[in-house]
Amino acid sequence: MGEYITTARRSKNDWFVGSVMNQKGGVLDIDLNFLEEGKIYEVTFYEDTPETDCKTNPPEAYQIRKAKVKKGDVIKANMAPGGGHCMWIKSE
Repeated sequence: MGEYITTARRSKNDWFVGSVMNQKGGVLDIDLNFLEEGKIYEVTFYEDTPETDCKTNPPEAYQIRKAKVKKGDVIKANMAPGGGHCMWIKSE
């Protein structure tokens, strides 16, 4: 827990996954093996930008994007120093 933490919660068919990283920042691989086999999901990412930094920029420096994912995919969460990464995963 000294470097990062990731938690996942489910509500019916939706998953909410959140991660935070220490002041070094880095890349965290998030394995989506918990998703149901054979289903395609839409994921909304709330993530750091290249300008995000806990010491020099306010926490509002983030971006939102969408993609499709499935069981077995691995998300490469790029986190700025002191940054975070969130996913809202919905089944189609």
